[in-house]
Amino acid sequence: MDIGDDVKIDGGFESKGWIVIRNPPPIVVFIILYLMTLLKLGRGEEFEKILDELSEDDTGDTLKRIFICPESTFIDAQKLSVKTPIEIGEACNIIGTIEADDIKIEKETTILGGIESNNDVEIAKNSEIHGDVHARGRVTLDRDVRILGKIRAKEIVIR
Repeated sequence: MDIGDDVKIDGGFESKGWIVIRNPPPIVVFIILYLMTLLKLGRGEEFEKILDELSEDDTGDTLKRIFICPESTFIDAQKLSVKTPIEIGEACNIIGTIEADDIKIEKETTILGGIESNNDVEIAKNSEIHGDVHARGRVTLDRDVRILGKIRAKEIVIR
């Protein structure tokens, strides 16, 4: 008998074999496995239809909560590196260094690491960077941004 971790059974039960307590896979893992299976079976149309349905909210707008990795993205325990601009949404917590062409960080985000940009960096209010900020172009900071490191840039703008 397989049961989940948080299952409660009132009144007892009998089992004629092993009882295995498992945690079912999170729904996100299930969706990823299902989508991978569709691709392997060559059902690209169904795959795209499901992605379209998953990426729309009640108003029909594309969700901004989806993490998309462009080609040539490098991610490990210490670094996220992309060769394109990157936008990090509101209230995110990221551990590691971020490297990209242009970097835009929305409000109330915490980065536990440095930021390196080939062009510009923009950091919105109430965000914290626990590391150095390096940009070959401009660094734009809102007034309530905390940088716990050095800033190197051609130009620093505080708005």
